[in-house]
Amino acid sequence: MMKTATPRFFPYQLFIILVVAVAVSGVAAYYASWWWVAEPQNQQRFEKLVEQNADIYNQKTESYLITLEKTVAALAKQVPNDIFLSEKPLSLSSQTPKEWLDEHRLQWQEKLPEAISFTLFSTVQIEEISLSLSSNSPKKTNILKKYNVNFLFLDMVNRLKDQQPLYVEAAKVPGTHKWQLHHMVAINDAENNMQGVLYSVLNLQGILKSWGNINTLLGKVSISQKVKQGKSLHFFSVGVANETMRSIEKNVANSYWVINYQPSLELQQQNKTIPIMVWLITFGLPLFILFLGVWLILRSSPQSIKKLASARSSEKTKNTLENIEKSNVVVEDTNTTEEKTAEIPLVKNEVNLLDNNNSSKEEDVFFPENIFRAYDIRGLAHEELSHDIMYAIGQAFATEVLLAGETSAIVAWDARTHSPEFSVCLLKGMQSTGCNTIEIGIGPTPLMNFAACEHNKTNSGIIITASHNPKDYNGCKMVVNGRTLVDDDIQRIKTRIQQADVTSAENHGVSAKEDVSQMYIDRIIGDVAVIDGWQVVVDAGNGASSELAPRLFNALQCKTHSLFCQFDGEFPNHDPDPSVAENLISLVNTVKTNKADIGFALDGDGDRLIAITASGKIVWPDQLMMLFSQDIVARNPGCDVVFDIKSSQLLSQVISENGGRPIMWKTGHSHIKAKMHETQALLGGEFSGHIFFKERWYGFDDGLYAAARLLEILTLTGQTLDELVDALPSRVSTPEIKLATTEEQKFIFINQLIEKAEFPSGQRTTIDGLRIDFSDGWGLVRASNTAPVLTLRFEASSEDSLEIIKQQFKNELVKIDATLTLNF
Repeated sequence: MMKTATPRFFPYQLFIILVVAVAVSGVAAYYASWWWVAEPQNQQRFEKLVEQNADIYNQKTESYLITLEKTVAALAKQVPNDIFLSEKPLSLSSQTPKEWLDEHRLQWQEKLPEAISFTLFSTVQIEEISLSLSSNSPKKTNILKKYNVNFLFLDMVNRLKDQQPLYVEAAKVPGTHKWQLHHMVAINDAENNMQGVLYSVLNLQGILKSWGNINTLLGKVSISQKVKQGKSLHFFSVGVANETMRSIEKNVANSYWVINYQPSLELQQQNKTIPIMVWLITFGLPLFILFLGVWLILRSSPQSIKKLASARSSEKTKNTLENIEKSNVVVEDTNTTEEKTAEIPLVKNEVNLLDNNNSSKEEDVFFPENIFRAYDIRGLAHEELSHDIMYAIGQAFATEVLLAGETSAIVAWDARTHSPEFSVCLLKGMQSTGCNTIEIGIGPTPLMNFAACEHNKTNSGIIITASHNPKDYNGCKMVVNGRTLVDDDIQRIKTRIQQADVTSAENHGVSAKEDVSQMYIDRIIGDVAVIDGWQVVVDAGNGASSELAPRLFNALQCKTHSLFCQFDGEFPNHDPDPSVAENLISLVNTVKTNKADIGFALDGDGDRLIAITASGKIVWPDQLMMLFSQDIVARNPGCDVVFDIKSSQLLSQVISENGGRPIMWKTGHSHIKAKMHETQALLGGEFSGHIFFKERWYGFDDGLYAAARLLEILTLTGQTLDELVDALPSRVSTPEIKLATTEEQKFIFINQLIEKAEFPSGQRTTIDGLRIDFSDGWGLVRASNTAPVLTLRFEASSEDSLEIIKQQFKNELVKIDATLTLNF
């Protein structure tokens, strides 16, 4: 009896059938998707989504205005009717409207945080203002100054009298590009006769808060205000848009406003979907052909499937045995990593997490919560930061990277003596999750940020550094998928460690080493226009920029004098904090001795910059920001410039005078970056020396790049730094003043100060500590996010005014804590 021949290449036949099926269905799906179905459906769906987004922002804005109206109306009802008697002759009232309002101002500010000012005007005052403004009286200007009002105020009063609708109205602050909201509500007596008005001025933050979390990359939301001539004044916008796409306009009910929503290309790309018919063709057709092929083969040989199953079973058994024998760490540069580990004397009882057979459970890791700060992780090395905790940070950070859809991350470290050993722990923790690591070695934070922006495998990175802190500190700065981790992100890292909520992988990540320093230098050289021969002194403070900074300035054809440009984590010459004047003494002397054109001071991780003029003047970062803003705004009229709350009042003035829009925000490199991203600002900066360029650069803080841009300004203007600085407006000011406290007490103190301090003649800002702006200066008290200190700064138009402001702050500080030692 003849046996049926068994096909010898059963899997190969299936493969051929599957390839044919996929090719056929792919072609069919392509034509079905884009010619017949997908494009029209996607366009309709996209237009509907744009309409929905416009409706959402319109509804949220309407809700904000309704809430605002209700809140102000409730405040107005608290005002006693007889309070306005004090404005009339023969008044028997015991209290003026201003005195009454001063008592309630803090309470009102809590209920309406975006309010800049509240003012009560009696009908007597309103008549005086109206008569003066309407009669072209020579006293008109004096009246406007006396009551701090403008013609908008008079227009609102007239509409109240005529019982016309009165809505919240936006107006530009004279002489600036800043907009504010104005609101007025009548205060009536029992017979409904108007006794006065409550006039409120507000910032635009309330609108932004009402919109919630906005993804600025998906579209641009703008608000315009209709005016009598039928035109619209644009006064507020957030986000980016594709200018070629159609925008949607929505009239905001009970207002003069119009919402405009214009989508971005990214929103369109995210919402392209393939119709169900295409999915059926793409997956259904190959499955059908595959099933048909298998059925035909099995008809000719029923025994074939049994042989195939047997072969797969044997292969699975073999793989299982190999996995049991295989090591659970895969590292490309295994010898190097093992040598590193052997060189480091790990402390006993700290190495349990470095054992790959030991899982990282919550009870294995002890750490103080204060190391997880507002914009990075930072603490005392080997006290608050151990090998264990650095391993756990590696696991938690890598988990965030993997969840963001990336498979690798850049790793760098600074020059501190404990940074190399911490890097071993961090790398092992990251690799245990299956995340690959790309080591760029010792270098400044800007180099890590640059690598994360430019690398073709990842947009994530982490550097072990404590920035400008003294030698005993260390920590981490982190970027995940192009976004710097801040606030809640860092708290999420902490929570992952506490709850052991980290990814684990059977096959560990691999490690590779790369040098990106020359790519970084080439990128800067290709960007800036600098003539040869500048005499430059650079003080790297023995920090992470010690090797890179001289290379950069030499590549720019400068005559470079290197000062403290050797890696030394003991920082033997001065602390790595250039914002302290004492740490700049050697640099100032060296610049003057060598008759250099300019001096540059960098901090411990190279993301801060302080400059020194040829005459030895210190150019503080808010002055540098004035120079940079003049340069950038000239090319980009109307652009936003973000600066921190410690910066001079004059910086805002310079930005506005040059056609830019000043935005004050919280101190902290991560906070400034986030605000720049939100507002699409082209420049940002902090008084501590962090300078952020989004024009021509990546938007991260970079002391080396900022120095190169300053050399470009000197080149293009043909002036010395002394000449440029002398032309800037100036005031009397203090450097940062630090009052020692504890990590726990500093925030409690600030909260009590905000609640209890009384500065009746000043304008309060509480986005970060308490800043009081007066007509002739300002003062600030805030809690440092990097050290257990309170940070203070003062500025005024004269020495006498400065002392008065400082004394006012002293009086309020001792009310909160009489034991404070005030050193200013």
